[in-house]
Amino acid sequence: MIRINLLSNWEERRRLRAKRELTLMGGGLFWVLLLMVSLHLFFSSGVKGMQSAIQQLQQEITRLQQVSEEVDTFKRKKEILEEKLKVISALEEGKLNAVKILDQLASSIPTDSQSDIPQKLWLTSYKEVGTKVEFIGMALSPEGVAEFLMNLDRSPYFDTVVLHSTEWVEEKGIQLTRFQIRCELRIPPIGDSVGGLE
Repeated sequence: MIRINLLSNWEERRRLRAKRELTLMGGGLFWVLLLMVSLHLFFSSGVKGMQSAIQQLQQEITRLQQVSEEVDTFKRKKEILEEKLKVISALEEGKLNAVKILDQLASSIPTDSQSDIPQKLWLTSYKEVGTKVEFIGMALSPEGVAEFLMNLDRSPYFDTVVLHSTEWVEEKGIQLTRFQIRCELRIPPIGDSVGGLE
């Protein structure tokens, strides 16, 4: 009688099938692990690239902040220099105006008709507070004071000229008129040439 061992064949097939399944599972697991490692490396290199880009951007921000601070410093220095230039311009204009005012004042003093030398009147005091001006002086006669008042009134630099006081005084045996005049300064616009000064 012939004996057929059906079980061994079946077990063999089952072992082969289990071996094949294990090989497929091992291969699948290998490919899954390979895919995960690849994804990890890809994303970690992307993260490193992003971190590097962030560091570069932070360095650029720091550099730009320093540049911005330098620009702000230069702007402050520029403003200070502009203010100084304004002050210098105002001082120069004031100096030029003072020269013009003194020239106008000198030309307003009555002179002797024959020699152009001021002989009728002289000033002993000149006070200027803001736009208010006060002259104190002596004259040989009240007519010299009147002529001086009219000349000041015609001047473009003096406004509201008022004779505040006059009195007779005697100095070294000569009768003189002491006077006090108050007025306001008026500066003509720049570009107007008055009294030959520009």
